[in-house]
Amino acid sequence: MRPDAEKNQIDLVFDLPHSIAKVWKALTTPALLARWLAPNDMVPRLGARFTVTPEDGPPVACEVIEIEAKRRLALAWRVSEADATVVRFELAPAGAGTVLRISHAGVGAIAVAPAQPPRLRARAPSARRAPAPRTQMKRAA
Repeated sequence: MRPDAEKNQIDLVFDLPHSIAKVWKALTTPALLARWLAPNDMVPRLGARFTVTPEDGPPVACEVIEIEAKRRLALAWRVSEADATVVRFELAPAGAGTVLRISHAGVGAIAVAPAQPPRLRARAPSARRAPAPRTQMKRAA
């Protein structure tokens, strides 16, 4: 990833009514991850490589670059050699629920970011849809 990649970053914060264990499972179990993201062959192990195959785009080559069970997961995402990004998921307790922070660093097409949260909410792995996230976008100078 380029040194200035964190300047082009999308940050989302979700206040979820689910336990950390349930949210972690939705991030690290392929069938559950597919329900809100896309089909995949995810393996929740440091250094594991897998592919996310969205319905409406090219396959994304992924690698687990950081993992701390029920706390933190970081994935390198690559659509092409020029499109390396990092997606981080951080979980924190919030009463009976969980605060889920998602940051996507190195995104080049910031303009498409506002379209992503509704899709994420529509695929939330629960009977109730996830609440709208608090969103922050940073653009490289």
